[in-house]
Amino acid sequence: MSRLSSDGVLTVTAPKVLPMPSSGERIVPIQQTGPVKKIMSNE
Repeated sequence: MSRLSSDGVLTVTAPKVLPMPSSGERIVPIQQTGPVKKIMSNE
């Protein structure tokens, strides 16, 4: 998230980085933002 003040100061905030599990696996959360866009076919 970012915020720009009236005097031009940009403040950026982000979640803390979690330590990686010992297995080296990284879990990435997936968030759907809307319906799937239809692709038109020329067949």
